[in-house]
Amino acid sequence: MGQREAQGTGTDSTGLCVRRFFRATGGAAALELAIVAPVALMMLMGAWDFGRALQVSSRLANAAYAGAQYGAQDADHAADAAGIESAALDDAGDRSVGVTVTAARACECPDGVPIACSASCGAAGDPQLYVTVLVESDHETLFPYPFIENPMRLSRQAVMRAR
Repeated sequence: MGQREAQGTGTDSTGLCVRRFFRATGGAAALELAIVAPVALMMLMGAWDFGRALQVSSRLANAAYAGAQYGAQDADHAADAAGIESAALDDAGDRSVGVTVTAARACECPDGVPIACSASCGAAGDPQLYVTVLVESDHETLFPYPFIENPMRLSRQAVMRAR
C-alpha cells in the first residue's frame, strides 16, 4: 500500500467534517428559543388581551341584567331611568368609569303588536311592559392589532318583562 492510500484522498475527512457540522447541537436550543419565544410571547399577550375584553364584556352583561332586574320589578321602577342607571352602575363596580347606561321601556299587546305604554290593547288584554337596558364601555387593548379599533366599544343589552 502506498503512502497516498494510507492517508486517504481527503474525501473521508471532508465527509467527517460535514457530518460533524450537521450533528452539532450546541447552539440549536438557543436558536430555537430565539425563533419561538417572540411568537409565543405575542400569542400569550393576544390571549391575555382577549381575556381582558371578555372580562369587561361579562361585567357589562351583568350590569345590564342588574339594571333590567331593577326596572322589571313593576311599572313604577320601569319608568325610573335614574334608578335603572344607578343599579347598573352599582353592579359594574369600581370600574364603572366610562360606562354609559341607556334605559328604555316599551309595551306590546299579548299578540306581539307594539303599542304606546299609555294605550290599551282592547279585547286582546293588558299591554305587556318590557325594560331594555344597554350598557356600553370603551375597552383599550394593551397593543394595537390590525383590523381591531383601539379603543374598542363593547356593549351588552338586557331585556326583561316587567311584572
